[in-house]
Amino acid sequence: MGGLSSAAFYGAGRAVEAVKSSVGSGYEGGTSTVVYGTDDIANYQYNMIENPGPLAEMSNQPAKNFYGGRYNVEVLQEGKIMYRAGNVNEPYGRWFTSEPPASVASVRIDTAVKPHWIDPKTGAWKASSYIDNVYAIKIPKGTTVYTGPVGPQGSAYMGGYNVMQTYIDTPWKFEVIGKTPLQ
Repeated sequence: MGGLSSAAFYGAGRAVEAVKSSVGSGYEGGTSTVVYGTDDIANYQYNMIENPGPLAEMSNQPAKNFYGGRYNVEVLQEGKIMYRAGNVNEPYGRWFTSEPPASVASVRIDTAVKPHWIDPKTGAWKASSYIDNVYAIKIPKGTTVYTGPVGPQGSAYMGGYNVMQTYIDTPWKFEVIGKTPLQ
């Protein structure tokens, strides 16, 4: 129960900060200004409105997991260590961050990882995301990576355009170079 209440408190704090940051800084002439969304769309090669790009064509449509479908494509010029939360039975997956997460709550809220995934059309269970470790994985030179802001998944699984994630389509043969337990 402590982990759940910590996650809820952490998520509520993030929500309050998001509301605070969406309200304009001034109160001029008796009116306040509210700013919706972000004007950073020009910083990305692709977005789901104007130019969906290669991820929109994949069967699992990973572009929808980026905030507004915004992402950039890069072929790594040198190897890189990236991190992903997972469990002892499933260290691999397609979503990574450039920094290791601090806790299970931060994985769930900041990178919008639900504990259970439900099919929105049928209401049937699709998968679970059990998290007990963070894995450091060596991504080799020449790998194509897709990086953009984390898309919200509903409820406390907020993500946001200030949290970056990287999608790699086939990371299954990459080397796991470290494992750290998460609380």
